[in-house]
Parts: sequence; structure tokens; C-alpha cells
Amino acid sequence: MKITAALCIVVSFMVFLPARQPVCAMSPPDADKSAESQIAAKLPTTAPWSPPADPKPLPIIRAETVEQALAYSADEKVILNDVQDGDSQLDKPSLYILLRRSQMLPEIDKMLEEADSPNPKNFWREPERYRRRLVRLKVLYGGRVKPWTENVTLGRWWGRRDVWMVDVLVEVEKTKPPVYKPMLVVMGHEPPKNLSNRQPLELVGLFYKLAKLRGDAEEGDPDRKDEYPVIVAGALFPPRSDEGGFKWGGALIIIVVMIMLFVFIRLKRTVSRQRAAGVREYHPIRSDSGAEAVAGEVDEELRREVESYQAKKRNKDADNT
Repeated sequence: MKITAALCIVVSFMVFLPARQPVCAMSPPDADKSAESQIAAKLPTTAPWSPPADPKPLPIIRAETVEQALAYSADEKVILNDVQDGDSQLDKPSLYILLRRSQMLPEIDKMLEEADSPNPKNFWREPERYRRRLVRLKVLYGGRVKPWTENVTLGRWWGRRDVWMVDVLVEVEKTKPPVYKPMLVVMGHEPPKNLSNRQPLELVGLFYKLAKLRGDAEEGDPDRKDEYPVIVAGALFPPRSDEGGFKWGGALIIIVVMIMLFVFIRLKRTVSRQRAAGVREYHPIRSDSGAEAVAGEVDEELRREVESYQAKKRNKDADNT
């Protein structure tokens, strides 16, 4: 009994003692702050650097008309109005605006119909007059095509599309021999291939500026700068067969066809009039009274000579008998 009572007292004492918490269930506040500091020390203070993404260029959609292709936005007009002549800067947003617009122009025939044909000398005299206007020129190939894509600055108007530079010559004096000056053509599509030096070409494009560029070290003083009108081409192509001057063969064929048509119309009208009026047949007059009238008209002297001849012949016959 004593043992049982002692056990009951021990159990009761243990029940009323406060429960002890496990060591891992809660950490001191100072311990938590220390752990966070250690983790934060291992993290980078800034996000890792990554190269900026290329700007997405505006789409190029070929327009139905020249007016639609050259409908510049307000931002584009502001940039183009800020273009300065006489400097050497080509890699500017204004150039890429015109490149994009040049590729939006409609088919060649529509471009040629709408383009101006100015006197090329005016490009040197008053370049601001022709800024961003569509012009049409007859030029000669200057002997050099240069890829220029590596110089392109990324932007929303052109992106990473290809660009070429083409040297051409334009006639400024119609003397003998004629006087030519160099111009620079910027192209957003691949130029014609297998061109020969001074080959005649047709150029239609947007006038950009009058740039002052350094010459070629191989051809002259590398420090010398000359003025070059810069045209952003919508099209550059050899003259088509119907644009090479007056063709006598074709003109002769047209003249012959017109003459044959005129003769055919006249004959047709003549036949039509004859059928309408009727055709009268020729009938000779057969009349006895007409015969008598003809007989009465015999010469009297001739009749006497005939009678005299007959009388002489009778007398001669009588003598022979």
C-alpha cells in the first residue's frame, strides 16, 4: 500500500509541472537576424546585366499610291525638317525614315508618273527645296557599289535591314562633251548586278540632302571634301526599250497600218454609196433612123470622085473589048 501511495504522489507531481518546449521549436531573435544577414551577404547587390533587346522596326508595307507611301507622321516631319545640308553625317534617323518610305513606294510605273524631273544643278544650288521629294533622273553608273549595313545604327525605322551605297554621275551641262558630277545613291534593296562603268541608268527616289564627304584616298586627296547630293532610291534600273529614244522601226509600222486603215475605210464608203445608188449598165443605141442620119452625112465630093472612078473603069473595060 505504501508503494502504491508513493507512486500516486510522484505521478501527481509530474502532471502539475510546466511542460518543457523543444529546443528546435523556436530560435532566439538574435539568431534569426544573424541568419538573414548571412544570406543577404551572399546575394548580389544588383540584378545581373543583360544586353538590351533590339528595337522592333516598323513594318514596310508597299503602298498603292505615291501619296500613301509618303504620308509622313508628325514625328517623321519634325526629324526631316531638322536635316542640315553641308555636313558629313549620314547615319541619322532622317536617313532611315527615308529608307523605309522608299521601300513603301508603289510599282515603278506609278513612281515614274508622279516623280519630278528637276534640273540636277539645283541640287547644289537649293537642296532644301527638294528635301524628301520624289525625283526622277537619268544617270550613269559611277563604278562602285558598297555595302553599308555594318554602319547602320539600330532604330525603329530601319532595324537591322541591309543598306548599299552606289556611286552615280549626273549630267549638269549639256555641252560637247557634256559635264557630269558625282552623286551618292542610298539603297534599301540590292542594286542591279553586272553593271559596267558609265552604263546609263534610270533613278527614281527621295532627295535626302547635300552632304560634304571626304574623297577616296586611291583617287585623290583623302582630306578633300566635296559636295554630293544624296538620293534614297526607290528604284535604280537600266532604261527600258521603250525609253531609249525615238524608234523609227516602230513608227514606220504605225504609219503603214494607219495608211492601210485609211484606204480600207475609203473603199468601204465608196462601195456602200454605189450599192445605195445602184449601178447603171451601158446599153449601145441601136436605131435605123440613126443609121440613115449617119449615111446622109457622106461627103458629096467624095461621092463624085467615086462615080468618076467607076466611069473611067467602065470605059477602060470597053476599050479592051
